[in-house]
Amino acid sequence: MVFDGLSKHNSVSLVGDSQTGKSLLLWHVAQQAQSTLGPDHEAVYLDMQLMRKLRGRKVVLCLDEMEKMTWRGFSHDLRSELRGIAEHTSPLDGSRI
Repeated sequence: MVFDGLSKHNSVSLVGDSQTGKSLLLWHVAQQAQSTLGPDHEAVYLDMQLMRKLRGRKVVLCLDEMEKMTWRGFSHDLRSELRGIAEHTSPLDGSRI
């Protein structure tokens, strides 16, 4: 059902209780996206729990070609959050909460 929705260019949301396999399903979707949806599709799995795991550590996040990230979803706010993570001032890293 997930790939059927994605193949029709629809957004797909996985909603459910904690510990029901949503993360595992997302990981599998990311692994199978190209072979299931075609060579012009590439999925990136980004676990937002990573921020908690990185708290208190010095991490180098290397993002290349940032100037090409001009799609509407990659807003100034998102770029600011990424910068804040790097500078340890983002709400995502927990230091301003």
